Amino acid sequence: KKYADIIYPELEAREAYVPKEYVGKLSLKEWQAQALQSSAREFFTYAKIQEIFKNYDLEKKYLEKIKPVMAYKVATYNEVYSRMLLREGKTAEAKEYMALSVKENQVTPAMLASLKEIYLKEGKPAAGFEAYLESLKSASNVEEHKKKIISELINLPIDGFELESSKGGKVKLADQKGKIVVLDFWAMWCGPCKNAMPGMQMAVNKYKSDENIKFYFVDTMEYIKDFKAQTQAFIKEKGFDFNILYDGKNPKTGKFDVVYDKYSKAFHFSGIPEKMIIDQNGKLRWMSNGYFGSPSELVDEISIIVEHLKAENK
Repeated sequence: KKYADIIYPELEAREAYVPKEYVGKLSLKEWQAQALQSSAREFFTYAKIQEIFKNYDLEKKYLEKIKPVMAYKVATYNEVYSRMLLREGKTAEAKEYMALSVKENQVTPAMLASLKEIYLKEGKPAAGFEAYLESLKSASNVEEHKKKIISELINLPIDGFELESSKGGKVKLADQKGKIVVLDFWAMWCGPCKNAMPGMQMAVNKYKSDENIKFYFVDTMEYIKDFKAQTQAFIKEKGFDFNILYDGKNPKTGKFDVVYDKYSKAFHFSGIPEKMIIDQNGKLRWMSNGYFGSPSELVDEISIIVEHLKAENK
């Protein structure tokens, strides 16, 4: 906060004039629009800092400033903005904002919990909440998303593995035949991997009663000695219910990346998080690299593939 209080007002002050390299190319209005677009995430960070210190007026100022750029389009912004509205007692406005965020598929677990709380306080039945959520979604967006994800399906053989599990014992991929297996390669040092975890927890929750759907979170490329202890502490702190698999030691390099190294070379990807879904016949059917910011969108992607594979196997 000490440094942010110096940096961000200076960043904002530079919006008052067109930099010399843009003079004659952009009007002041055009420059301000461009500056806001490029600095929106930084101003969002500053708003979140103000929230931590309960400087709510400043938080609101910067959330409103970047609203034209981020509203409804960025799940984390939507969560913070909704929380601000609820804190101000603007329940109806918060409900409407969250509903529009659902339509854009840019919501977080915290937003869904808040929306459900409002829904129940209105005297509506808990059993109808999922149907209510579905009614808020854009049918055209849902269909377009489904079409895109299904178009990414593949059908490739994949080598097995045997890795230590955080829940005890070892997990062998060969033993999972007849089940749909979702793999998530991640690491403690990987910010996007951690950011994706609320969405992955939503997916785990959705299929927790289905014994034929298995989720494994492969902790890979760790380099500190006590990484297993740190991993467990992190998962416990965040309240995630994950079956963590610890990637094995690579005999060629000595690094803990033997499965990641094998798969990244076989399927031509690099970087994490890397999601892979394996079907009931042990074939690799879908891959996705990176994280694009929306927990609700991520759980939908996983669900689209899982439901497609279940239907295929009937």
